[in-house]
Amino acid sequence: MAQVHGSGVTFAQLSNIPGVRTARIVAPRTLQLTLRAGQPTLTDAKVRRGLLGLLDVGLLAAVAAGNENSVTLAAAQVRSPSDPGYKPTAPVALTRDASLALLKEAGYEAVENPVVPPGPNAPAGPPQITKDGDPLTLVIGAASNDPTSVAVANTAADQLRNAGVRASVLALDPPTLYGQAIPDGRVDAIVGWHQAGGDLATALASRYGCPALQAGRLPDTRTTTPPPPPASNTPTPPSREDSVRAPSNLTGLCDEELQASIDAALTGRADVGKVVDQAEPQLWKMATVLPIMQDTTIAAAGPSVQNVELAGAVPVGIVATAGEWKKTRP
Repeated sequence: MAQVHGSGVTFAQLSNIPGVRTARIVAPRTLQLTLRAGQPTLTDAKVRRGLLGLLDVGLLAAVAAGNENSVTLAAAQVRSPSDPGYKPTAPVALTRDASLALLKEAGYEAVENPVVPPGPNAPAGPPQITKDGDPLTLVIGAASNDPTSVAVANTAADQLRNAGVRASVLALDPPTLYGQAIPDGRVDAIVGWHQAGGDLATALASRYGCPALQAGRLPDTRTTTPPPPPASNTPTPPSREDSVRAPSNLTGLCDEELQASIDAALTGRADVGKVVDQAEPQLWKMATVLPIMQDTTIAAAGPSVQNVELAGAVPVGIVATAGEWKKTRP
């Protein structure tokens, strides 16, 4: 049994092995870019819409897919492409001119780049987008241990810089990124993976709910037996009282009117599917999350293992029938 990322060449090579069955399956995660609406430069929805409009989602998805020939674009705020009832809900993509016009309405203007070209024949850089003389800046955070997120973040930064936005990427280890950099306001946006295939009401509440904006203390799960004293050269770990659960709503924004419907969906007082359908237009209007793609993998099963189903509900996948697998030979 194997489940790997790979291109069409990899898929063909595995398929040509006698007795090996192969299939492409979606993975239980989607990649998205999230804007932090609480950041000073992103409080205006026109600025957020303008910035997202400058991004080429197709190119970002292609970078995320790497050498894979199959790309599963994500175009909804709550449902993933693998979810039942999924349909693209994204509005028509803005043109570059329309995006720049939104930024202009928000008080930004394009000024000539003050940087002198390196040579007389070198082209000048794009005009810089500024407001009251200050450039529009955007720091995109990404987990340093995830090359895909870092590559997509760098591509997004390149696209924004080409439009005159002073964009940069800050790659940090996940605990530092989500536990320190985001609460401290060091990043304005995040490129990262989110779980797919779970309960829709839970996903809606955790990603866009108002209570999910707040950090909370982790429950105390300590045993009554005190731990051994640390060695003199071992740093003392932070106490449990200092540990907090990071907010799951990374946007820094919520809709109080929408929260009532979210609560009803969570408690079963409203149909989850209808709540999600009604929420989609409002979530797109908030302009905080740009879905990019859902991950896919190649699954292969050799002749020595029986009863393997190369399919399954996300997020269980191919291991859904693992209890029935049988090895026929060493």
